[in-house]
Amino acid sequence: MGSLKSQIHWCGRMQIGLLAVVLAVAATFYFGCYRPEDARLRQLSFDIAGARRDLGMSSARAQGLPAVVADIAHLRAELADFKRLPRNLELGEFVTEITELSREANLQKLEYSLSGAPQPGEHYTVQPVTLKFEGDFLNVFTFLQRAEEMQRLTRVSSIAIHDSDSNSGDVQVDLSMDLYFSEG
Repeated sequence: MGSLKSQIHWCGRMQIGLLAVVLAVAATFYFGCYRPEDARLRQLSFDIAGARRDLGMSSARAQGLPAVVADIAHLRAELADFKRLPRNLELGEFVTEITELSREANLQKLEYSLSGAPQPGEHYTVQPVTLKFEGDFLNVFTFLQRAEEMQRLTRVSSIAIHDSDSNSGDVQVDLSMDLYFSEG
């Protein structure tokens, strides 16, 4: 009987030991694995909810995007009607265009010269140009109208019209003009 009692006693201690081991494993699992993963899962759920909220706001803003694209296309079409601001001076192109306009208006003695160094501004650069020519007053007027209609952005800063030395009724014109361009 002593042996049976000692076996029962030994089994009781073994059960207590196993219970302690199971409790230790359960505590280790809870504090080492389950609790951190549960906190991570809650954080991920919070992040997903925030991402869904951001997605909802972004999709609401994106619904207005076709209207913005249409507005941009409309503004680009309007911008095409305005004068252009070239990226560099393009003086040769300007001289060619002015010479052609003067020929069409039957002007004589067309001379041009740069009247100073380019003057840089914040968003553009200005190059002053002086033009001198002669012609009939109506032809001069036609030339000035056509020069105003050029695609290039220009501004007449001063103009002086004098009688020509000859008695032909022609006028001499001294015209100061600014050419605008952006350097970039």
